[in-house]
Amino acid sequence: MRYQLGRLESGADMLSKLFRTNQVDSYGIDLPAKTIDRLERENAILRGMVNDLDKENCEYRRVNQQLVDENARLQRIAEKEEILGGAYG
Repeated sequence: MRYQLGRLESGADMLSKLFRTNQVDSYGIDLPAKTIDRLERENAILRGMVNDLDKENCEYRRVNQQLVDENARLQRIAEKEEILGGAYG
């Protein structure tokens, strides 16, 4: 997923660069400055959303790893109890 987010951000950056360098005109597109400014603001918002999602994803991965570690710890305890229970049972 991280790769896809990076591609999205790169695409947004390329679009922004295209607008800033006026290469849009070479494609026969005539955009007013207001539209370019609005698109750049929206691009900045989208870039912020991508960063927020990346941070959230990192947090989910951290919590998931804690759960995996706790599960492994509980599994070891359960196995130890089975061994002890089997010896005395």
